[in-house]
Amino acid sequence: FNLYDNYSYYYLTHDGATGKRIEEKILPLSSDGAVEEFDEFKFFESDLENVLISGREWYGDSYTYINPRNYSFSTPGLVSSTDLTITSALMGMIPGTSGYFNSKINGVSLGRQTIFGATSSNYGVKGQQNISDFTLNSSSISNPSNVNVEITWDNSNNASGIGYTNYLEINYKRELSTSGSQLIFSSIGSLNNTNTEYELSSSNSTMVVWDIENPVYP
Repeated sequence: FNLYDNYSYYYLTHDGATGKRIEEKILPLSSDGAVEEFDEFKFFESDLENVLISGREWYGDSYTYINPRNYSFSTPGLVSSTDLTITSALMGMIPGTSGYFNSKINGVSLGRQTIFGATSSNYGVKGQQNISDFTLNSSSISNPSNVNVEITWDNSNNASGIGYTNYLEINYKRELSTSGSQLIFSSIGSLNNTNTEYELSSSNSTMVVWDIENPVYP
C-alpha cells in the first residue's frame, strides 16, 4: 500500500541460487478441535481527497452533495444467527460545535458517532475522526447475505460542517465451503489449538491447502 502514489511496486531479483519452495507437511494424527467456519471480512476504502493538502491521511466520499451515503457488501456463506461487527471510520470538519453520523444496516439502526467541533486557529485541529465498532446478530436484519450500510451526516448545528467516509469493515462468521478457484480463510478460535482440523464442504480430491500463516516462509 503506497501512501504517496496510486500504484505500488515490486522489484524482483535473482542471483542464480535455488529459491524458496513450498514444502509438503505431514498431517498430525489427531487434532484439538474441528473448524467448520472461519472469520471473514469485507473492507471498503476510497482515497479521494487529502483535506489539508498535507500529510498521509486521505478520505473518501464527502457528504456535501450526497447525504446519506450507501455502501453495499456481499456476505456469502454467512453463518445464520451469528454476530456481524461493523467498523465505521468517519471524519467531520465542523467549526465550533458538534456534528453526528447516524448509521443503519439493512434499515436497522446501528448507532451514532459524534464529531466534536474543530477550532478556527491556524494550527488547531481542523477535523475529528471517529472510529467505532457496532455488533449485532445477523438474525436481526433482513437478507443478511447482502448488507447495505447507510450513513447520514447531521450538521444541523452548523451547515458549513463537512463529513467524510474514511473506511468501513465488516467481520462475520462464514461457512468453510469452497466457492470459485481459491479461498483464503483463517480462524481466530483455532489459535488456542496446537493442531486444528478444518472441515471443508464441497471439496474434492484435487484440492490443495497452503499454509500461508507465514508468507515469507511458505
